[in-house]
Amino acid sequence: MNLGKIKNITKKFFDQTGFETDVEIETPKEEEDSINLPIKIKAEEPKPLIGKNGQNLKKIRHLLKLLIRKNFDLQKRFYINLDINNYRKNKIKYLREKAVETANDVSLSRESIKLSPMPADERRIIHIELADREDVKTESSGREPKRRVVIKPS
Repeated sequence: MNLGKIKNITKKFFDQTGFETDVEIETPKEEEDSINLPIKIKAEEPKPLIGKNGQNLKKIRHLLKLLIRKNFDLQKRFYINLDINNYRKNKIKYLREKAVETANDVSLSRESIKLSPMPADERRIIHIELADREDVKTESSGREPKRRVVIKPS
């Protein structure tokens, strides 16, 4: 996988949007059946690129994935971890902290707590963060787009 070519594709994509960006491509994490490519973007005006609750960021990630797949013959599953001005990094940190804080409350009160509705990738972060705890358990409930994590005492 040619990282220089990927950087050029990504830079050209953002140049065409009219936003000034710096692009950093990190070393892909390759597993037996998949490739995970971290791409970090720094932008002077990140809000329109990120969008409300990261919706634009997700759409941009999808478009970049399509562009990159078009330019490479990839035999493995291919994922992009796109982050703009550390939005995703900070969101993941917040979700992990929220999971632990809520789990501690559930453990003390012995009463279930329903978190706000969130997309599947964010619910997954909560489930993974609390998976090793023996005092609480998690489950998703509801239907999209109002699906949420419920943290319950064990």
